[in-house]
Amino acid sequence: MPVLISGVLKDGTGTPVQNCTIQLKACRTSTTVVVNTVASENPDDAGRYSMDVEQGQYTVTLLVEGYPPSHAGVITVYDDSKPGTLNDFLGAMTEDDVRPEALRRFEAMVEEVARQASEASRNATAAGQASEQAQTSAGQASESATAAVNAAGAAEASATQAASSAASAESSAGTATTKAGEASASAASADTARTAAAASAAAAKTSETNAATSASTAAASATAASSSASEASTHAAASDTSASLAAQSSTAAGAAATRAEDAAKRAEDIADVISLEDASLTKKGIVKLSSATDSDSEALAATPKAVHAVMDEVQTKAPLDSPALTGTPTAPTPETAAAGIEIATAAFVAAKVAQLVGSAPETLDTLKELADALGNDPNFATTVLNKLAGKQPLDDTLTALSGKSVDGLIEYVGLRETINHAADALLKSQNGGDIPEKPLFVQNIGALPASGTAVAANRLASRGALPALTGATRGSDSGLIMGEVYNNGYPTQYGNILRLTGTGDGEILIGWSGTNGAPAPAYIRSHRDTADAEWSEWAMLYTSLNPPPNSYPVGAAIAWPSDATPAGYA
Repeated sequence: MPVLISGVLKDGTGTPVQNCTIQLKACRTSTTVVVNTVASENPDDAGRYSMDVEQGQYTVTLLVEGYPPSHAGVITVYDDSKPGTLNDFLGAMTEDDVRPEALRRFEAMVEEVARQASEASRNATAAGQASEQAQTSAGQASESATAAVNAAGAAEASATQAASSAASAESSAGTATTKAGEASASAASADTARTAAAASAAAAKTSETNAATSASTAAASATAASSSASEASTHAAASDTSASLAAQSSTAAGAAATRAEDAAKRAEDIADVISLEDASLTKKGIVKLSSATDSDSEALAATPKAVHAVMDEVQTKAPLDSPALTGTPTAPTPETAAAGIEIATAAFVAAKVAQLVGSAPETLDTLKELADALGNDPNFATTVLNKLAGKQPLDDTLTALSGKSVDGLIEYVGLRETINHAADALLKSQNGGDIPEKPLFVQNIGALPASGTAVAANRLASRGALPALTGATRGSDSGLIMGEVYNNGYPTQYGNILRLTGTGDGEILIGWSGTNGAPAPAYIRSHRDTADAEWSEWAMLYTSLNPPPNSYPVGAAIAWPSDATPAGYA
């Protein structure tokens, strides 16, 4: 599970570092991160950074454009690491900090033992090679010595032959001395010269020539013998040198092996002293690696090879939840009586079909006979269900109803009286238009007087003081409403207002007279049915007690329709 590393990147003065990239490079492969992979985080202008880091060990590097990379250190993120800043993880104790000094010495001893063992192996190999070279040189020296002995024998034989030829030449001719220079150019063998000297004692010149040739051959043989002897001596010296090197290499190998044994012994002693233990799930220690894929040990750590093998095997498996199988998967064939969640194999289906066919009557024991009996209907089940949907269940009540007429059915269920009442009922959709005697109906419901008495009507409840409507404003309540006038914009200070709101609007104002018994002024106005129409002016209603002003005789007192006397009047 990733661990949150967040904070503010600051310099030594506490100033946030800008234009800096934090780079995390994996030092080793973990369960979720591959070694050498790199992750980067760019802090904002305030130096804030936030990273979700997987478990593992990382090298932290700070990259600033125009400057070389700066190595900040190494951090280790564990499964149980707490979220913190980059400073917390860089300052946390590492494995090297908590590793005992004795364990470090032990690791150094192990490395030294491995190095010395490798050196001993190399020295042993060199000793073997030197020994082989010494044996080869000894063989070559022996061969050279044999060649030298053979050459010496040949030289001695040639010298004897030359002496015999010289004696024959001295006895054959006295002029052999002057022809000695010519004899040096001949390469004939000493045996040929001796045969020629014995055959012709008179041919002094030829014998002398043969003698000179034999002498030259003897000198060459002596030189070859000397060279062979020198070469044999050289090989013998080389053999001695190789033998000496082999002995030295063997000695060095033995010494290295001794040192390796001593180092291993010291390592064992140190291990015994510090009591190193194998690592477990609850404590640290030495971890052994294993490439086995079937191990259940908690003391061995799986290698990448083992993990790779397991993953390869997992990739060939289908998931338990909704697997998508490919190829030709097999499954056990359940019994034909199975009715659970077993997998129906091809063999199971074939057995069930055979069982169904086998259990059919003799006239329907083949699929063709079954198809013919079902009318060759591929949707036979749907057809049957549709047919059944139009059928009534077998019930005593329904069976009793099935043979009755409409009237009999009405009598059976007791609906005759209800139907008779329904025949005389009024239709709601006629809104009273189907009432046979409407005046009698109105009289029966109390809407008209039955014997000269007044009809009681609902009373209008006062809405209180109603604000005066002006301009194009209309009433918000439909129908007839009543309100009060209390100095709220009407022609009189006090009174009652009746407002009728329908397609158009109308208002009737009945004022209160300021004098007891005086006639009350009445006003009326209206509003058209268009949205932009305005209210008409208030028009006063005149009565016999309140006639128009011009109808009073000259000098007659006119009642003032107000409680307040106008200014300028007594």
